Amino acid sequence: MNKFFEKINYGELLVVFLLMECFFGLASVSDVSQTKNLQWEIIGNTVQIFACVISAVLYIKINRPKYKIKVKNIIKENACFVVVIAFLIALRVLQLNILPRWDTETYANTIIVACEKFDLSITSFIENFRLASHISHAYGALLAMGYYAIPNSVVGIRIVNIILTIFAIIFLYRYFVEQYPMRKRSTIALTISLFFVAPLNLGLFESIGLDYALLVFLIYIFYFQHTKKYILTTFFSCCLIFSKETGAILFCGYWLGYICSILMNQKGKLKDKFHQIVKSPLIWGAFISGCVFMFYQIYIRFFSQVKQWGESIQDNNSGSPNNVFGFDVSYILLKFKTFFVLNFNWVLSIIIIVALIFLIKKGRVRQTIKSNTDKLPLLFSVFFFCGFSCLYITYNNSRYNFCVEFLLFFVVIHILLRSNLTTLKIRMGTICLSAIMLLQTYFTVDPISKMMFKTINSGSVVSMLSTAWHKRPSLEADVTCYNYQHTFLDKAYDKALNGAGYDGTQDIILWGNFDPGVGAVALEGRWMQCYWDKENRKRVYFGNSNSLSSINVIYEDDFWERLNEQSLNKSAIFIFSPYFLDNEEESLSTLGMYYDIGEQKEAYVKWQGAVYSYKMTLKENEEIYYE
Repeated sequence: MNKFFEKINYGELLVVFLLMECFFGLASVSDVSQTKNLQWEIIGNTVQIFACVISAVLYIKINRPKYKIKVKNIIKENACFVVVIAFLIALRVLQLNILPRWDTETYANTIIVACEKFDLSITSFIENFRLASHISHAYGALLAMGYYAIPNSVVGIRIVNIILTIFAIIFLYRYFVEQYPMRKRSTIALTISLFFVAPLNLGLFESIGLDYALLVFLIYIFYFQHTKKYILTTFFSCCLIFSKETGAILFCGYWLGYICSILMNQKGKLKDKFHQIVKSPLIWGAFISGCVFMFYQIYIRFFSQVKQWGESIQDNNSGSPNNVFGFDVSYILLKFKTFFVLNFNWVLSIIIIVALIFLIKKGRVRQTIKSNTDKLPLLFSVFFFCGFSCLYITYNNSRYNFCVEFLLFFVVIHILLRSNLTTLKIRMGTICLSAIMLLQTYFTVDPISKMMFKTINSGSVVSMLSTAWHKRPSLEADVTCYNYQHTFLDKAYDKALNGAGYDGTQDIILWGNFDPGVGAVALEGRWMQCYWDKENRKRVYFGNSNSLSSINVIYEDDFWERLNEQSLNKSAIFIFSPYFLDNEEESLSTLGMYYDIGEQKEAYVKWQGAVYSYKMTLKENEEIYYE
């Protein structure tokens, strides 16, 4: 029994218990929760704090002789990495106050509602942290910490993502330093930064969703499995599964790949290989994670009334426009373009293809596979995900592909560090590739992507793209979120309203039906109520109530109804965005029958896009109203 306890890594246990207590403790002391179960509050905090203390005492007792960390030496040895990670953090800090829109707003709202309804009981946790009906309890709990710490803001939620990203960067850096000790650490730090300045990773950092969690936890599992941190590997395997349904796909692929790596590395008969698999602590950890998932499914299906995502999934013959399984060549080709072409990914694809050709010519393919069996879990995981993505037909949102893009960069980084290129050439190549990735992050400049995808008039010389599938038309909303450029919309709307002197008393007119159509403009929010901050002259979701005024948005159907009721305000502002609509002349022609329309004003965000506004005054003529 003593030997069993000696084998336990209490440092890993401490991390797990600390994370759980951070969530539970913040929920307990926060005023966000509307109701709290006192019994669960006492039991939960007592048990988890006790577990943290015991784990910490045992860890310090066992590791005291070797527990010496020289911070100065660590920083000195990794000076370039410290600079790189500071730069990557700074780029993300700039996105903390971006206004959530579309699916980001949906998830932000579900997190807020979950935090408000959570009463500290287990059943309340299970039922409320299913963000947008997804299996997202692990990631939802992490994001909730940010909201509990900084309520009435999405800043705390995004800070949690920054912290998760920092650890992902550190783990990848440590992994590559161990893999390539002959390379300078500064070179490794620069190559690692490639992925974290990519348009999808950096440009969509402001988005709040579940797909980013899949990427982060996949990196964590890979690192902890590689370093044989069994408890943390098991814990983050559970986190992967409980972030989104596709996490289970990644999980299955990962551990099947791990089993294959054991079969390829273990010599002897099949019986010996099977024995090696069975006695592996990592396999038992994966088995425990799978059991947790199965128990959860049993509870949800037989003991809970909550709605489950995916209940309406059908086959492709059902006539349903989305969320169906089917085989369609055009959809698969679109997915491949999104995987391997979009955002200069075609450059990465070319590098990988050239490297494969080189290996084939030199006859090193088999040797390379044998020497890289430790990468099989990651490869299998992403390949499983790619297969599922091609057969499950839904909106082709680029954010679904975080893990696929990571694998591309992961392979390219290996190619660069393993090549015979000099340090100078690797650094110069990395810097050049990082530069074009950074440029693409903020402005859509990739010429190949513009050839392969539908372009959108953003009101700028730099047009945007849509990854939508032509057989499944959708709003030009989340399908246009592949980099940071889409965020110009909210800046332009605020600029337009500010320029028109909006003070909350005018009507804001958007010509078209709310849904589908100009509802995607989301000037007033969709799930969350947006307000006009009169002091800071911009739209906000939260703020000082004394300085906020409502946003009076009138859509086309609302306009006719308000016209008939004679309830239109005397002053109005017509907002037009070429991003969504092409009916400016038609709209002005109709509105001109009822309003005196001023000159067009452009609200332009440099190199990203623009929206247009017109100040209007209702004509003083009773005949404009319907009888």
